[in-house]
Amino acid sequence: MLKLKVPAQNYEWGQVGADNPHVAVLGAANADATIDAKKTYAELWMGTHPSGPAVAALPEGSAGTLSSWLAERPKVLGEKLLARFEQASAGNLPFLFKVLSIRKALSIQAHPDKKLAEKLHAEKPDVYKDDNHKPEMTIALTKFRALCQFMPRQEIRQMLREIEEFKLIMGLQEYETFYEDAFFEDKIYNEHFKTVFQSVLKVSPAQLKEVLTQLTNRIGKIPEGERTERQALVLELNEQYPGDVGILTAMFLNLVSLEPGEGIVLAANEPHAYLAGECVECMATSDNVIRAGLTPKFKDVPTLIDNLTYNNVKPTILRPEAVGAMRTYNPGPDFDEFEVRDIRVPAGATHDGDPIEGGTIMLIFEGEATCVVGSTEDLELIPDESEKGMYANTSFEMKKGEVYFVGANVGYSMENTGSGELRVFLATCNSLVYSR
Repeated sequence: MLKLKVPAQNYEWGQVGADNPHVAVLGAANADATIDAKKTYAELWMGTHPSGPAVAALPEGSAGTLSSWLAERPKVLGEKLLARFEQASAGNLPFLFKVLSIRKALSIQAHPDKKLAEKLHAEKPDVYKDDNHKPEMTIALTKFRALCQFMPRQEIRQMLREIEEFKLIMGLQEYETFYEDAFFEDKIYNEHFKTVFQSVLKVSPAQLKEVLTQLTNRIGKIPEGERTERQALVLELNEQYPGDVGILTAMFLNLVSLEPGEGIVLAANEPHAYLAGECVECMATSDNVIRAGLTPKFKDVPTLIDNLTYNNVKPTILRPEAVGAMRTYNPGPDFDEFEVRDIRVPAGATHDGDPIEGGTIMLIFEGEATCVVGSTEDLELIPDESEKGMYANTSFEMKKGEVYFVGANVGYSMENTGSGELRVFLATCNSLVYSR
């Protein structure tokens, strides 16, 4: 095992330090620092992405990035992981693991597929800094709200009844076609829905101001207890991002509320926006985002319009497979890069971690433990005893906020030495990769 120092990202939409969100608490514990009560804490990054690389917690003068450490010892990643992911041989993990603490809505966005990512990176490397795709999986730590994928057709129809101001953008004739049953036949619907969504994204500033003023004024007069969930969302988003076109585009997406322990998986080119709550997130290693609203950042509306899937579906809620102390979140066979395991060990109990065939990131989310690391056949991995932070064939103490890289085929045992539950998250590539 290799102990890591990992960065917290202080984006504006993050939760405030005074509220002790998970990112602030874990980040401060990892860095042996104090929480800044006035600063926002948005994301804790655990991986090899250059925008927030993990650093090996070795003695002063010998520290380096996890990526450079792995590049010198690629065998620790495991044969099957190295064979499946081209970037691994250079020390790059195929997955990026995060904790998010969200105070206000993130942008209306999508992530490009691999082919599109390569094209965008070649054309606009300053905006799209990776040539990799970015499917992702989100697991709620608290009650969590998100917008994802386009609503089923009949729900689009109902939404237009509630938000009748769309007729000012669409035109009365186009608006009324949504009330005609014939319009919902596949061929007709597919031809028109993209056009309608495009017309909303491309609305002129003057018309957008007119529509949002009329809409927010009307909803504001409805007693709070009588507003629909979507009407309430209009006012919430307008308070956070006044006059933003994302307020309107958000109305076409499914509004999802997750309970702690529930998750969602998002493929490439699916529209989404996280609204509020805290979560762990795992994705393919990439930071590519195509934005189109609810953000002061660069919006790439033409790219988003051309490449969205336009699937009208209810999102599938992901629930873990539980075996003993471990809950496994597997995104399915189409997502090779990532899988997350949530381990919960009662006070006084011990959990034996079976060796995984590929390299793993481990986060001590809650509690403390004594960890005993198993042996390794690769003698070059066994550190000099003076190199604190590298653990093999030994035992050591773990505590909340610590992050470790665990080499392939390394077993370990964790004894919960605290008074409460020990909770540990593991991120690795999809276990289906190891079984193929």
